[in-house]
Amino acid sequence: MAFTTIEDGDPLLAEVIMGNFKHVNYGAPLLPTNADGESVNGAIDIGDTTHAFRNAYIQILTLSNQARCDVYKTGSGQSIPSHASTFQLITWDAEALDARGMHDNSSNPGRVTVPEAGTYLIIPFVMTNVVESGEIYIQKTTGASDTIMGYGGVMPQSSSKSLFHMSQVVTLAESDYVTIWVRQLRGDSASVDVLPGSNVTRLTVVKLF
Repeated sequence: MAFTTIEDGDPLLAEVIMGNFKHVNYGAPLLPTNADGESVNGAIDIGDTTHAFRNAYIQILTLSNQARCDVYKTGSGQSIPSHASTFQLITWDAEALDARGMHDNSSNPGRVTVPEAGTYLIIPFVMTNVVESGEIYIQKTTGASDTIMGYGGVMPQSSSKSLFHMSQVVTLAESDYVTIWVRQLRGDSASVDVLPGSNVTRLTVVKLF
């Protein structure tokens, strides 16, 4: 994940490129993606400053005061038992970016709480030891009410690792929080470890508009 901050007053709000899918949200006046109107994949010029960014999965441009949070797992010790119906809450113990105090590494570390109402892009990646099947979902909590906002799946990354992943655009109210839940099933009924690393197990929450 890569973030590039655009200063206040610049009209370009956010652009997200993920594989062959692109979501673009612009402020006014409308600006092209770059000077040639091409998809961004490297750098974009805003005024006198070149904001460079590149990532194999996704690139995001953000305003300096935009609600955005990027958290990940550094420590080991969280495992997911093999169970057909039980989902496990994923927790995060490090912050690559937390512009508005949306996450706490020690108090409710599985939550990312939004500071203002809006439409948010939520992207979790959870890497584990290899599994045969599994699911991941995003949950929104408003007060005492929990709502599942969408499901994703799991895909093999190697002979020893699997990646749970998804993305969802969600409308959130001020003080809503999101959490990520995973379940897995192995033929040998073994638990699997959640693998740490900033580019391995990560959650991004960013306000689009």
